[in-house]
Amino acid sequence: MFERIRTSLTRPKLTIYFIKDSWGKVIRHLLFVPLFLLLPLVLSLLVSPGMSFDRYVKMNEAIKTDFRMNAVIEDGLLTYQEAALARFDHFTLHMGHPPSMFSSFSLVFEPEHLVLYAANVEMARNTYIDLGLTQHDFSSMSTADTSHLSLVVQTFIEAQPILVFIDFNITYLAGLVDYLLMAFLMSILMMLFVYRVQLPYNYRFKLSIYLTSCHVFLQLLLILFSLQALSFLNLLVVYMYHVWTFRSIQTLPRGVQ
Repeated sequence: MFERIRTSLTRPKLTIYFIKDSWGKVIRHLLFVPLFLLLPLVLSLLVSPGMSFDRYVKMNEAIKTDFRMNAVIEDGLLTYQEAALARFDHFTLHMGHPPSMFSSFSLVFEPEHLVLYAANVEMARNTYIDLGLTQHDFSSMSTADTSHLSLVVQTFIEAQPILVFIDFNITYLAGLVDYLLMAFLMSILMMLFVYRVQLPYNYRFKLSIYLTSCHVFLQLLLILFSLQALSFLNLLVVYMYHVWTFRSIQTLPRGVQ
């Protein structure tokens, strides 16, 4: 497997010799390569356990801009006059709204508790008193009040270890789907624009799965160096890998096909 990864990254023309791999071997490659996208998350947790700084900033901004309403917590009891909703990452903050089955995670402010739902299934709850939020004015424009609420929500989220596991799963599945769609797109493009190469589609798709490995590793580098704004370059690089490889097929011995 590692030999195929190395070849697909450094000598893409030679991936033509992998087109007769069994589908089991190809699928193992497809499922294994996106695991590398978990490295930034692993490194982040090793260096700074808990909520990432990027997620905290998004949460704090969502609270400041979208989660202000006529509501107060007094002596650990919430009263409110209007509903509110704010989103950050795959979390949604609710006040007066039931948890949505379409949201990954919902943090619902109930009369006495802050409750975490996955879809509409309750995962955890804590009283405001236990969370240290005995008094709070949700209409306050004070930075101190906003920061305190953000800290309480952060503490509540970090106390749920299952969220780390789910973060890993979401990151992996997003990478896998992106990888698969890119391979599918490239196999179609090669069929349309490099039509002189006479290969059955299943061979083209296998070849694209191997050649698209570079997309995953380029994405990994961009994440590690915080250059995600350059992600559009991935498409160009993957396309060049494909064109370079498919145009070289005609020079191979007849027996390869």
